[in-house]
Amino acid sequence: MDKRDILQKIIDSEGKCDWATPAHCSACPLSKLKLKDNGDPMSCVEAVGAFDLHSIEEVNEIYKNTAARKLADIAIEDIIG
Repeated sequence: MDKRDILQKIIDSEGKCDWATPAHCSACPLSKLKLKDNGDPMSCVEAVGAFDLHSIEEVNEIYKNTAARKLADIAIEDIIG
């Protein structure tokens, strides 16, 4: 499963990642969105800002929206790159 497939599965799963294995997580673009000050990647939860949310529905919505934006960015990069 490549990064596009992973992002599409997140979107199709309404933001849920309960199907993901550690291999999916390491290949997922959401796990590499932002870097910490020391240069290490933030976890996807940190990167999408899902720590202080009140419900799993809010977290899933953020994951789904972020995955959709990242998938669109990849498609644009493919076209112009």
